[in-house]
Amino acid sequence: MKCEICGRAATGVHYGVLACEGCKAFYRRGVEKKITYLCYFGNNCTPDANTRACCKACRFQRCLRLGMKIHGAKLKDPVLDGKKKGKRKLQGKNAESPESCPTMEISRITCSTQTDPNPLSTNPGISSADDFIDPDDALFPDLALAEVPSGYELDLADMDVEDDEAAASVPSDRLAMVRSKREGQPPRRKMVTFMNHYMAVLEDNRRQMAATVQAVASAIEEVFGDQIRCWKSCMERELIFGEMLYQPQTTLEIMMETLYCHNADSVKRTQRFASMMPGTCELDVSAKKNVTAGWKWLAFWLIHHGGFLTAEESYIVIGADNLRYCRYWQQMISEWPLLVFIYKFCGEFKEIGLTQIETYLLLAVVMFEPGVDVRKQSPEGNSKLELIHRHYTDVLFDALKRRCTDNAQLTDTCRKLERFFSALKLVHRLHRHYFRALDMTKAPFRAMKGQRQVTVLDALRWKDDNEDPNGFDNRAPLAYKPFAIRIGSSES
Repeated sequence: MKCEICGRAATGVHYGVLACEGCKAFYRRGVEKKITYLCYFGNNCTPDANTRACCKACRFQRCLRLGMKIHGAKLKDPVLDGKKKGKRKLQGKNAESPESCPTMEISRITCSTQTDPNPLSTNPGISSADDFIDPDDALFPDLALAEVPSGYELDLADMDVEDDEAAASVPSDRLAMVRSKREGQPPRRKMVTFMNHYMAVLEDNRRQMAATVQAVASAIEEVFGDQIRCWKSCMERELIFGEMLYQPQTTLEIMMETLYCHNADSVKRTQRFASMMPGTCELDVSAKKNVTAGWKWLAFWLIHHGGFLTAEESYIVIGADNLRYCRYWQQMISEWPLLVFIYKFCGEFKEIGLTQIETYLLLAVVMFEPGVDVRKQSPEGNSKLELIHRHYTDVLFDALKRRCTDNAQLTDTCRKLERFFSALKLVHRLHRHYFRALDMTKAPFRAMKGQRQVTVLDALRWKDDNEDPNGFDNRAPLAYKPFAIRIGSSES
């Protein structure tokens, strides 16, 4: 047998209706405590086994409609002293119309919201998800409590009292106090569909972030997969197995020419990687130029190669002949202070402890950082660039939160990232004042402005970054702070 109120398994005839213990206790609690239940959906809810705790007003109204009565004397009937007699009494009352039952007056007084049925109810026939309920009618109606004569004292310990049902009940004195506080305040709209809309937005955002991670992983494999595998193999052979790559035929001229070709190929790979990022195709020309600005390519080069640099050696292989661009050749081609900066920058970046996908998500954040030039020339393009930049920032930090085991690890990683973003300003200065002025006709490469040589320390100490249209913009979503990397006394 099923409960006539909620459809669960009935335990017998309670108060004249075939009901379960939960509905019996629910009805008894509402009558004895004179609890006021409110329906925010126009009294059209249909309680069942799964939704009976969602709307107390409609559930209580159904109890009354089916003829539940806690005291038979109110209806001028003899008190039922047994469930069998109550069942026979119920069968005799089945032919009676619900409207003729005096307990319906209790339903109209206790559970009425005095509003028209709202389409946003538990009824599956709802038509709109954008309707709102007037707060003055739905939250604070003029309610009166049903007058139930005092009857027999019953033992509530035998009843199935559910916590979730009792939590939603509102005593009349508390309701009156809230109504008095609301007097004189402007009515507030209650968006009953807010949670549904917000959950849909969060779900769409989650799917978009997952698609972005997949696109970045695919771009890494397609653009840099061969390089990463080659460099990793070279690094493992020497560090694990002690196999050193011996190339006696290599000369300084061959290494310089191979390095030119490698850097040109690196620019093409960076541009190709940027073009494969979701959102790049929607940018205008000026915004796309900002994505592949020169200093960003330098930052990309350092981070992309930095994973294969240790404190004292390089395991990068370049060119079609797979020449080992080791520390020896780097000292022959570049100035010593520049190498100190590169190795220190890459070493501190490796200390952050990012995974491969997190590293290239970080590079996407760097590439899509809006610049001053885009903000001035194309406000619309800058808005799109900021939106894409924020998206990749969200994806990066979502990946970090998923990987970090606790808040302490996440906080430590974020602090290291903050220092990294501050150090990027030095990369920008170095590119603008040093790399642009490099004389690459002879080794070692030196930066010359006119007849004056520019050192690495001179470039790092320059303070006129605001003149560069592709420089840093403090109003950008991700601002940078000054951070000094000490070169040390090794320059001399």
